[in-house]
Amino acid sequence: MPQLFFDSPLLRLLPYLSAMLVLLAIAMLWNHQRRWRLTAGRPMDAAERDYRVSQFRRRTQTATLLALIGICMFVGYWVEPRAHPRVFGAIWLGVMLITLWMIGLAMFDAIETGRYFSRISRRR
Repeated sequence: MPQLFFDSPLLRLLPYLSAMLVLLAIAMLWNHQRRWRLTAGRPMDAAERDYRVSQFRRRTQTATLLALIGICMFVGYWVEPRAHPRVFGAIWLGVMLITLWMIGLAMFDAIETGRYFSRISRRR
C-alpha cells in the first residue's frame, strides 16, 4: 500500500471503485453490442437508422471513457504525488477532463433522444 498524500479511509477504497467502474464499463459495452445486434436486423427508416447509429456511437464512447476513468483512477492511486507531482497532476486532470466529456455526451444524448421522440410523436 503506498504512502498516500491524503491519508484517508475513503481513499483506500479508490482501487475498488476504479475496478467497479471498469467492470461497469465492460457490462455497458456488452449490453450496447447486444442491443445493437438486436436492432440492426430489423427494418427501420433512414431517420431511425441515423438516430440508432448515433446513439450507439455515443453510448459506446461513454462506456469506453468510463473504463478509461477507472484505469486512470487506479494508476493515479499508486503515483506518489510528492515524488512525481506532474504525473500525479496530469492523471487527475485527465480524470476530470474525461468526466466533463462524459457529462457533455450524456447531455447531448438526452437532447438527441428528446428530439427523436418528439419527431415520432409529431408524425402520429
